[in-house]
Amino acid sequence: MARKSRKKGYKSLPCFSYQGDPNYFEFADTGYKTPCWLWRGTIHRSYGQVCIKGIRYSVHKWMYEEYYEEVPLGLVLDHLCKIKHCGNPHHLEVVTVAVNIARGG
Repeated sequence: MARKSRKKGYKSLPCFSYQGDPNYFEFADTGYKTPCWLWRGTIHRSYGQVCIKGIRYSVHKWMYEEYYEEVPLGLVLDHLCKIKHCGNPHHLEVVTVAVNIARGG
């Protein structure tokens, strides 16, 4: 399961609890190879936010870790589709911060 986010400013946002309802995502063709899963709940700084058992997570990180594995410490997820509120785990790649910045992340 995804680690708890420690970023500031999250406590003031409404907390949408995801319980497997596909209506939380809008499936959209954004020009990438496969459709994006656009988060329809809380958005903070362009990233989707979700609460699982009262803990707030970034949607993309939570979805990646549900589908694949935990993101190793010191690494981040790069949105290959460049849509920050996309939760499609197939659009994410684990990279270093330097690679993510070089790619425009």
